[in-house]
Amino acid sequence: MNYYSLILCFVLSIVGNETEQFVEFKDAEITVEKDNDYVTITLPFEVLETYHIQSNSEVSEELITTKITLKENNAYEIVSQEFSLKQDETISLNGAMHKVISNQFEVTIRLKLIKNASNTKLEGELYYQACSESQCLFPRSLNFQISI
Repeated sequence: MNYYSLILCFVLSIVGNETEQFVEFKDAEITVEKDNDYVTITLPFEVLETYHIQSNSEVSEELITTKITLKENNAYEIVSQEFSLKQDETISLNGAMHKVISNQFEVTIRLKLIKNASNTKLEGELYYQACSESQCLFPRSLNFQISI
């Protein structure tokens, strides 16, 4: 690695921390429903206008699937997670058809509480690749944290 490569890596690591997001986490619109030892949490997201992100399923190999990753915690067990209220669209990109998500979507998570969940937090990350009509951008990670 030469001197210029080291400088480039350093600059990219600094700029990478301030990466522009193309999906907004709508934390004021979170819903939490408790039923005995179970909690169902709905996390709302919105893809910014003029962009779309790759679907969470049926994505071609050269594109990056949208994923939700949740951090494990001693206070609960993750029972299920699924993308809900999403409006898959199919677009043509270089002559091939691709499923994408645009506008608003939600991720519904169901947890089984193992012990007292007071002050327990659910932490996670939405990993996505945003595209406009003309280009696809580098993947992004959008971290979130909510109290249960």
